[in-house]
Amino acid sequence: MVAWRRLAETCNQFLAKGRRAYVEGRLRTRTWEGQDGQRRFTNEIVANRVIFLDRPGAAPLPEEAAPLPEEGVEGEVEPEELPF
Repeated sequence: MVAWRRLAETCNQFLAKGRRAYVEGRLRTRTWEGQDGQRRFTNEIVANRVIFLDRPGAAPLPEEAAPLPEEGVEGEVEPEELPF
């Protein structure tokens, strides 16, 4: 996952291996050639919204780090509502 600005700072503070998060963004594939001459590929999610799912009952995030609600979207997504 790739994040920028305040979202990156918040993710750095609250995410760790094994922590659950809902990430919205776009997919990006990068290609490069390794030192051994082999082509390498990686897929990344360039995040524009992250919801931390392992934080029930914790203090809310600062307003500048919380995503702005989109028109037509009501509330946050519960883990049980995710399709996977």
